[in-house]
Amino acid sequence: TAIAVLALGIGVNTGIFSVVHAFLFSARPFAQPEQIVQLYTQDTKNPKDYRNFSYPTYRDLKAETGTFSGLLAHNLAMVGIGDGAEARRTFAGIVSSNYFDVLGVKLIRGRAFTEAEEAPGSAAQVVIASHLYWKKTGFRPDLVGSTVRVNERPFTVVGIAPEGFTGTMTLFGPELYFPLGMLDLLSNDFQTDVKRTLEHRDAYSVFVVGRLAPGVNLATANAALKGIGLNLEKAWPVEQKDKTFLAGPLPRLSTSDGPSQEGELAVVGSLLLAMSGIVLLIASLNLANMLLARGAARRKEFAIRLALGGGRGRIVRQMLIEGFVLALAGGLIGR
Repeated sequence: TAIAVLALGIGVNTGIFSVVHAFLFSARPFAQPEQIVQLYTQDTKNPKDYRNFSYPTYRDLKAETGTFSGLLAHNLAMVGIGDGAEARRTFAGIVSSNYFDVLGVKLIRGRAFTEAEEAPGSAAQVVIASHLYWKKTGFRPDLVGSTVRVNERPFTVVGIAPEGFTGTMTLFGPELYFPLGMLDLLSNDFQTDVKRTLEHRDAYSVFVVGRLAPGVNLATANAALKGIGLNLEKAWPVEQKDKTFLAGPLPRLSTSDGPSQEGELAVVGSLLLAMSGIVLLIASLNLANMLLARGAARRKEFAIRLALGGGRGRIVRQMLIEGFVLALAGGLIGR
């Protein structure tokens, strides 16, 4: 009974801590995550209003700023894999050709996308598989170069992402990655401007993520982005009217056109940890009561041991060993 009580208390704590760790503390799945930021388009007259970037605006930002060592564009889509009864739906990433390079991620097999495959209207039917997808195929050694059917179209697998890589988020990520040139064909509910193609400046269809250049902080980046926003507003007075740019921390759990208030997650995480601590305290108190009752029932045994010459130190040591065995067994089961 003591082992069961301990296992229950430790198991609840382990589970809750694992969830909180994954939400708040787990490492990002790419190199030097402190340099990665999300870019946003903000309305200067209504600062609470944000929108996505158009692909031409992304190209302008990429060409004009030296504040970032690299800028990438991406979006999400829901796609169908396979045919017939074996078909299933999954998340996919639609990414620029430098997506993996900016994030500092090296493919374990194959190659990344090319700029020609990224270009609007290219419709290059190539795909990079996640490590999870490769695992689902039984780690096929010939996956690179093989064909997978997505949305009833054949796509050639050209690369495989490393294990644990989930894109810009932490808990889950795309199962497949497609070049940005496929955005128009793979647009779905995540993409509202489905009638406008990627090449149009008023098709606000991509998210932009950047890696800060060495020695550049967030304040410096925002000052530079503000200047770029003014220049682009002059160059494109209709599409960029009353718009400016800013950078912020990359969200851990979502992809949004506006800054996410993920600080609230810390409060929720703290509450969950406090609740798990209370559960462990209750389990410990129950266990203490059980052991005290058992100790009272063993008074005669302890008296006999003392009468036979057993010192108090040896009896205390025996009780500590018994408690350690219970704690070890409960911990092994609870974890």
